[in-house]
Amino acid sequence: MVECSKNHARAMESMQASFEAEARAKVEALKSKKKLEQDIVELESGLDNANRGRAEADKVIKKLQQQIKDIEAVSQSVSHSAQFSTIHCRWYRLSSVSVCLYLRRCVRLSVWKNG
Repeated sequence: MVECSKNHARAMESMQASFEAEARAKVEALKSKKKLEQDIVELESGLDNANRGRAEADKVIKKLQQQIKDIEAVSQSVSHSAQFSTIHCRWYRLSSVSVCLYLRRCVRLSVWKNG
């Protein structure tokens, strides 16, 4: 009977030790769970901030793309206008040179005829 009592006491001690180990493990698991939940909240907050930043960046990119299109259109218009002006200046120069040559020829002919 003493042997049975000793075995029973050892079994109770073993069960008590197991119970205490499980209780410590449960406390540690709850701490880990709480820490992981906090990490999730922080990560979600970071994700929200990143998404807002991306949305702002998308708006800026669209605005810059539109500005680039506008600048290209103005540049193309100015380039076309400059080419047009260059052509007209050349034509006016040629016209004025032609008029001068014509007038010189007329003056020479009149001097020669009247001469």
